[in-house]
Amino acid sequence: GLFPWGIYYLRFEFDNGESYFGIGPSGWFRDENYIFGGNPRHVSTRRLDDYYRRKAAAGSNYDYCLAEFFGRLYTRGGYLDQHVAWKCEHRLRTLEEVGIYWVTCYDDLCRSVIYGLDTLPYATAQGGPCASVEELYVNQRAIEMQRDHLRYFVARMSDSPALLLWAIGDEGQAGSRFSPSMVRSWIKDLQSYVRSIDVYEHPHVMCEGPRSVAEGGDAIIIPDWYFKREVDAVTLSLEINEKYEKYRCPLVNPEGGMVEWTKPADQYGPKRALYYLSGERWKFPEAISFHNHLWISLFLKHAVGGTEWLGAFIDRKNELYHATAMRNYLQGESLTGPHWEMAAPAVSDDGLRGFCLQTDGKSLAWVHNRRYTWYEAGHQGKKPPTIAGAEITIPVCAEGSYRVEVWDTRSGSVVSESSVRSSGGRVKVPLPPIEKDVALKAILATPAAK
Repeated sequence: GLFPWGIYYLRFEFDNGESYFGIGPSGWFRDENYIFGGNPRHVSTRRLDDYYRRKAAAGSNYDYCLAEFFGRLYTRGGYLDQHVAWKCEHRLRTLEEVGIYWVTCYDDLCRSVIYGLDTLPYATAQGGPCASVEELYVNQRAIEMQRDHLRYFVARMSDSPALLLWAIGDEGQAGSRFSPSMVRSWIKDLQSYVRSIDVYEHPHVMCEGPRSVAEGGDAIIIPDWYFKREVDAVTLSLEINEKYEKYRCPLVNPEGGMVEWTKPADQYGPKRALYYLSGERWKFPEAISFHNHLWISLFLKHAVGGTEWLGAFIDRKNELYHATAMRNYLQGESLTGPHWEMAAPAVSDDGLRGFCLQTDGKSLAWVHNRRYTWYEAGHQGKKPPTIAGAEITIPVCAEGSYRVEVWDTRSGSVVSESSVRSSGGRVKVPLPPIEKDVALKAILATPAAK
């Protein structure tokens, strides 16, 4: 079976021993009829169902989104909106059906409080106990109401193997302006309550950042999502890894690969908020930031390669083939059975950078053209220089003859094979001309005679 989840070092694993690497995109699905705001109770599930099926068919197996995307479940007087409850469960059962796993971010305060305290069932205006925002986090009756709310949600949903992680309490909280420690304590208490009533023992994260593991979480949701200007997904991911790898737990970068929302004033026009989010400039060939984030996440041993917010554009522009390529590349590979170690391959041209994972009898590698980034190739529209005549030296764990496969990272297929003998724990392989990137596998065919 594929339930319950286990954690193997930095990855997730199913109870049948199969490994899991989350392949995005994820996040809000939106079109001309819905972006943000209000109560999305009446948004049709049909468009979303079709979207999930397209995602799954293309190889995506991961999603990250607030449960409140389906409307406000808990209403005036402590009643539960059964239409919203059905929509949430329908979503989850659809994810089960198609094989997508959900980081379940649940928080009815974070998004809703922006419409005013009086719109919440905890407010005195609706018969609740809270006369101020800060009371939402400490008033005992309000906490009891929130627990009632969560108890229903957990009872109805927690049997699902499609729940990857519980994440109770989202990023920004109105109460933080009064006391960040108060908000952190509130999140920890609610998360602990969910852990105590979830008999299926799903893993947990505590909001975002490294405090998750300090407060009993099983993984970290990385808050450092956005890369600025010339900083691309690969560079940002390397910086993130330096910051978080010391925690030795699964790293979930749910919005990795997303550029900042505001366009700076430049030769392409004046400063504009939400420019990239709107898709106006989303003319990037092949969803560059999504593509690069997927591949670097794999080679840095992160638990998922997400991309929130831009999933609708990726789908609309028929760019889900990036997920297909990653699925094909990982087909038949276990990321938790063998012990994979990150290694540093040598690439002969400074215009390229290489990454490697090695285990007994096999090494995986990815070579990236440093100029193939969202900023240069996407925003600026510059064609990356094709680098020809380079070679890569891939570390291997055993001496012998290796079959080397060169993979197209867009079609997800092997484009060439060769046989190479190792020397000194390495195999040297000529690279094809690289405009963007390429992946390789070095597979031990014949061990060296002892």
